Amino acid sequence: MKALWGELSRYALQNEGRFPARRDAEVIPVENWSLPTVQYHYLEGRNANEDSILAFEPDAFEDGQLALMTSGENRIAPSSELAEAVKQDGEE
Repeated sequence: MKALWGELSRYALQNEGRFPARRDAEVIPVENWSLPTVQYHYLEGRNANEDSILAFEPDAFEDGQLALMTSGENRIAPSSELAEAVKQDGEE
């Protein structure tokens, strides 16, 4: 997730704080979007000026997943918070 943050933050710095509108291999190298066997979930359209979840690991634990925040912080986010973030993002 550290490599993903490096690429996302570099993009935001070059684009007035906006993160990529969508997951795109031309913008962020594909190897940064995943662990060896799974891909991170990305919540599109975020901005560095807001305090929200930017990306997170797939369901691996009952009580939450590691989440990358728009600030660059990594933290465990409860499943309920992830579900709300995904709902607001319009993902199903």
